[in-house]
Amino acid sequence: MSRVRVAGVTGAITPDLAAAVVAELGRRAGAAERSDIRNELLRQAAELVSGTRYAKAKRLEREALAAKSGRRAADADVDGVRPLVERALEVDPEMPTSWRQMERILDV
Repeated sequence: MSRVRVAGVTGAITPDLAAAVVAELGRRAGAAERSDIRNELLRQAAELVSGTRYAKAKRLEREALAAKSGRRAADADVDGVRPLVERALEVDPEMPTSWRQMERILDV
């Protein structure tokens, strides 16, 4: 998926085609595989955030809600959290967004 994203950014393929290919790859993966990939991306994002587990979960919640709505969070892209959350959302468009669900993902 990352290679397709890079190809879209560098112009090797159009950004629309890159997004469509990434979405299709996500749909073809099994539910368990998508969940594992999504959770790993969210854990990587949480590692970039300082503070308590609750603070990390709240930041992931804020980024996930912002990404789903298409708006930017105030501190988006400052620390690299947003791109990881966006990738997790690409893998699993039905990704949970509440801070409680994020805490459960971080606990594993």
